[in-house]
Amino acid sequence: MWADFLSQYVVIPYFLILCRLGALVMVLPGLTYAAVNARFRLLLVLFIAAVLLPILSPKIPTVANTTMALTLAVFGEILVGLLLGLGVRFLITAWAAAGDLISYLIGFQAAQVFDPSAGSNTTAPSQFLTLVGLMVLLALNFHHTMLAAWVASYDIWVPSQFAWPIESMTFALFAAAGHALELGLRLAGPVALTGFLVYLGFGLLNKLVPNIQAFFLAVPVTLLAGIFVLGLALGGMIELFSAELLTQGVMLVNLES
Repeated sequence: MWADFLSQYVVIPYFLILCRLGALVMVLPGLTYAAVNARFRLLLVLFIAAVLLPILSPKIPTVANTTMALTLAVFGEILVGLLLGLGVRFLITAWAAAGDLISYLIGFQAAQVFDPSAGSNTTAPSQFLTLVGLMVLLALNFHHTMLAAWVASYDIWVPSQFAWPIESMTFALFAAAGHALELGLRLAGPVALTGFLVYLGFGLLNKLVPNIQAFFLAVPVTLLAGIFVLGLALGGMIELFSAELLTQGVMLVNLES
């Protein structure tokens, strides 16, 4: 009797909370870096789940003590956690997309550095802008917003009663990816326009003066102009991203409405 009580009201709810929170932390920007110790992430998830267990336990219905029911409940919790985390992941990816576009337009594509979040090499502007985006995310306490959204998600996606709307989830993921690409293009707009105008100007110069070595002149000019415009536009880029984060944060913390 006592064992059944612990199983239904302590062990199973705590394990389901761990599944949703663990999946969220697994894809959140910053915590997925290789520099962040895996034991620290595990202890963080265990601690947060233990603290919020008394609050979230009443929202978790009784799960049938069968292998199939528990398996479906676990997969549902993991899926919800991944969906919540991927939305923020796509926002940070917008900075990486902007950095890659800037790199190819101003001649920085050969400057490769190691990206600890992806585990592979990337361009220097992409890595720099990704770190800027992560700094803005933490400065605005968006990790607190994600924690509030995770708690609010239990009012919408009830464990063991998740309907699995695959079609709407797929559409939401594609929409989020498309929005991240659009945001990346908007972030890279000033520098991309500068690179395009410089190449256009040197192209016209090469037509007017065919003997001039336009390519060798265009590379350093484009590089210097791109870095200069990036420094000028960085404040506006951060402001644009901050407004996007605030909009997404309002949507997340009001999930129940």
